[in-house]
Amino acid sequence: MNDTMVGIDPQHAFRFAGPAPRWIDGLPLGNGRIGMMCIGDSASDRFILNHDTAWSGSPASEFAQGRVSREQAAAAIADARGAVVSDPVGADDAVRRLQERYTQSFMPFATLTIETISRSESHLATRTLDLRTAEHTLVAQIDGGELRRSAFVSHPDEVAVVETRTSSPQSFRISLDSRMRVDSIDVDATGIRLAVTMPVDSVPKHDPIDPPQRWDDSPEASVRGIVVLAIRHDGVASADADSLLVVDATELDVILGEGTTFTSMGLEPDAPFAEVIATTVATVATAKAKGVERLRADHRIDHAGLYERATMSFTHDAELAVGDTQRRVEAAFREGEGDAVRADPALAALLWHYGRYLLIASSRPGTLPSNLQGLWSDEAQPWWSSNFTTNINVQMNYWGAEVADLPELHEPLFDLITALSINGAEVAERLYGAGGWTAHHNTDPWAFASPVGMGTHSPKWAFWPMAGLWLIRHLMEHVRHGAGEEAARRAWPLVHGAVTFALDWSEEIEPGEHGTMLSTSPEVNYVVKGADGAEAAVARSATMDLELLLESLTSLVELAEQTGNEDDPLVIEALRVLPLIPKPGVRADGATLEWRDGMAEPDPWQPHVSLHYGLFPGARRLSEEELAAASRSLDLRGGDEFAGWPLVWRIALRARLKEAERVRALLARAFPDPDRMNEPQGFSTSPFSAYPWFQMDASLGFVGAFAEALLQSHSDRIELLPALPSSLPDGEAIGLVVRPGVKVDLTWVAGRLERAVLQTRHTDAHDVLVEYDAKTRLITLEPGAASVLGVEDFRYDDERGDTL
Repeated sequence: MNDTMVGIDPQHAFRFAGPAPRWIDGLPLGNGRIGMMCIGDSASDRFILNHDTAWSGSPASEFAQGRVSREQAAAAIADARGAVVSDPVGADDAVRRLQERYTQSFMPFATLTIETISRSESHLATRTLDLRTAEHTLVAQIDGGELRRSAFVSHPDEVAVVETRTSSPQSFRISLDSRMRVDSIDVDATGIRLAVTMPVDSVPKHDPIDPPQRWDDSPEASVRGIVVLAIRHDGVASADADSLLVVDATELDVILGEGTTFTSMGLEPDAPFAEVIATTVATVATAKAKGVERLRADHRIDHAGLYERATMSFTHDAELAVGDTQRRVEAAFREGEGDAVRADPALAALLWHYGRYLLIASSRPGTLPSNLQGLWSDEAQPWWSSNFTTNINVQMNYWGAEVADLPELHEPLFDLITALSINGAEVAERLYGAGGWTAHHNTDPWAFASPVGMGTHSPKWAFWPMAGLWLIRHLMEHVRHGAGEEAARRAWPLVHGAVTFALDWSEEIEPGEHGTMLSTSPEVNYVVKGADGAEAAVARSATMDLELLLESLTSLVELAEQTGNEDDPLVIEALRVLPLIPKPGVRADGATLEWRDGMAEPDPWQPHVSLHYGLFPGARRLSEEELAAASRSLDLRGGDEFAGWPLVWRIALRARLKEAERVRALLARAFPDPDRMNEPQGFSTSPFSAYPWFQMDASLGFVGAFAEALLQSHSDRIELLPALPSSLPDGEAIGLVVRPGVKVDLTWVAGRLERAVLQTRHTDAHDVLVEYDAKTRLITLEPGAASVLGVEDFRYDDERGDTL
């Protein structure tokens, strides 16, 4: 068989020989609700199934072992305030007393197995994921003929579809099983129904508590789920206790639907199970009657409506960019002498498109947000419970939503913020005596808002009541990218509540200086002065706290102007406090100061760089001294030697610093050295993030981070190609959306701008300042018209002293 990607653009597809050796090497499909990991084994093919709402626990899980009282919290806060300067280790111990249990876990749902009972050994040729069609294809030689199997997960019809075609009659065994508690399995010659129950409690892998999962027979104690499978074939079908057998078939279609008793974030999972089953059965029956070809056609139209809005393309060697993806990466790495993108620029486009694909597959309006593993998990105890980690990871998942013109995919995150604002209001009042709402460093679909840790975890991650301030940035970015008045009105109460908490929690810590008396820099300790190397986490006014205060108060004022709330007392108070919040300082060695009182971190290789929040994802205008300090700080904190999400964050930061060659070096690290595959580096060839545990944040976050190298709009202008890496000298980026709601198409040749096309999304004409190569041009954008700029439009006029 010809092992080339005929008809498939190598910038939009993955192809591998042989079945996936591990689950992580499978290829993912999803519609935001149903996740399916395709393993691609023609002899015994497995599809690991997930459902976005298949989580352990319920809203009761947060306080299943009691809750910290107002009195206990007030005493802990008072003790921490009294100790923070003189006894930081004691302050750490005090805030541990605020900790509740742990968030619940995203669970595997079921596994579909299709076994081919052939007369001879089958030979797998290829398994391919086409990002443009969101379809997985398996092609194998079997019994002297061909087996072709395609799979997709339809959003319009809410089903997963696996279509098998063979050139000669074959026999197939189809089965469903689950790692959850199986309540029932019903099989007949037309299909299978599998009913499961999620655990009432699931312990994070990092907490040695036995048993790791616990089930409860009480009604509505946890989520219950149903998998409904129907088949269509041209053979003869029979059933036994737990599987279907189809013999003498050349056509086999498996149509599968899922449902759970989950209702809404933060609420009890108490949807009537009989109704869930009936709805899922009807969904599958309707899809079966529709037929696979119509299902596929509607699925492709739906997917293309999102996927084709934006694209990137880089000039590349067509011969190098075809065939097996793993061999392609290995060849490019060696030809590029460690820089695979320099040898095969199409790899950068593939990674960018993959991130967009994953967001489309894992986050749709009405679903849960993309979690630490997106929508795909095969572990009953996934790392960090595969939850929504709010001190970088869930936010990184959505960095690309606006710039890649996928704003509606932001909606699930906004729904989570809304749920947190409700639960977080009670936590803010009880733990901190504050108004508004708060959230800490991770959460789950039950809107867990407390500090986690059971009184034993490190405050460097568990004590961080500032997550709400980072989350509301996403509401603001939605508005700033042109979402309109309705989005601004929706954001107002959520931003107002988060800032209410911020102003109640912060205070004057020195005369004329407003900050936080109890503060942590997420996941970073510092060395306690004069304490023989002892480490602590709680301090005063960590730089990230100051950046979040500056940003959130500024956002409130900005939003008030858009919604007519300028006279709101909170806005007036924000305007009073803003000048009192100090800008982060610079250390004696020229690096950014991480804590107000100048402590040193013990581990310079710390992956978290929260101290640079103001640079990215924030948008504060930094002075030249601050920019130089940020660059110096990144050099001292491990330079470019990172993998996974820390690497992606650094791509965005180096782009904002306009350090194009540092962006190039980081981009080179995204594709692994084939001789060091057992080490954490970049992305695995799946290419899921390999950090070294499976997470989805790097793959998703790359969309927004890399876009910063091509376009920036966080200041008062749109900057074209501000940090273009030399490994991508020729290319185009089409359909990107920048602030204040402008669509931009870019083309460049030999590292120089050739053309930029700008179109406004607003209904009124407005002016924008456009910058290229340190020269600016003020243009007026008219609704419905395109403004075209070339490099000649940024020619400097010596007589006028400005740009034409």
